[in-house]
Amino acid sequence: MNKLFKYIFPATICLTLAFLAIAGFTYGEKSGTNRTQDSLAIELYGKMLKTFNDSVRGLKDIAHYDSAFHRAGNLCYDTGRYIEAFEFYTYDLDLAQRSGNKYHYYSSLANIGLVYDVFQEYNRAMYYYKLAYPQIHKNGWTDLDAAVLDMMFSTSCNAGNPKQAEVYLQQRKEIKTSNPHFDQYTILKDYGQIAAAKKEYLNSATNCVIRY
Repeated sequence: MNKLFKYIFPATICLTLAFLAIAGFTYGEKSGTNRTQDSLAIELYGKMLKTFNDSVRGLKDIAHYDSAFHRAGNLCYDTGRYIEAFEFYTYDLDLAQRSGNKYHYYSSLANIGLVYDVFQEYNRAMYYYKLAYPQIHKNGWTDLDAAVLDMMFSTSCNAGNPKQAEVYLQQRKEIKTSNPHFDQYTILKDYGQIAAAKKEYLNSATNCVIRY
C-alpha cells in the first residue's frame, strides 16, 4: 500500500495534469482563444512539474511525461515565459534521454539554445544547436532540420555575424519542408534579417514589404 501511494498515486496525478494541460493547449490552438487559455494550461503544467518529484522520476514508464514537458516548454516559450520554458526543456531533455525518444532529446537541446539566444548568450546558444544539429540532419528529420538551421541563422545575425548567417541560409534554402509556403516566407525573412545585420536597411525593408 505504501508503494502504491509513493509511486502510482503521484504518477497518476502528474499524468492527469499533463493530459489536461495538453487538451487545453490544443483547444486554444484550434479555437484561437486568448492568453487566458494559455495561462491556464501553463498553470496546469506548473502543477504537473511540482508533482513530478523524485519518486515519480523513478518510474520506468515516462514517455507520457516526456511529451507533456516538451509541449509545456513550447507553450511557455511562445508566451514569453522563458525561464519556465528553460526548466521544462531541461526536464524534457532528461526524460527523452531515459525514454529513448531521440527526436525530443535533440529538439530539446536546440530549444535550450533558443532560450539562451533570448538572453543574448549567443555562444552558449550555438553550443546547444551544434550538439543537436548533426544528429537531426543524420536522422532525416526535415522539418526539425530546417527549424534548427533557422535558429542558428537568427542567432548568428543577433550575434553580429552575418557571414556565418549566410552559410546557414544557403543550407536552409536547400531544404524543402512539409510547408512550402513557410519555406518561402522564411527565406524572404532571412534575407531581410541579414540585410539588417549588415545595416543595409533599405534592402531589409524591401524584403519585409515582399514578405507581407
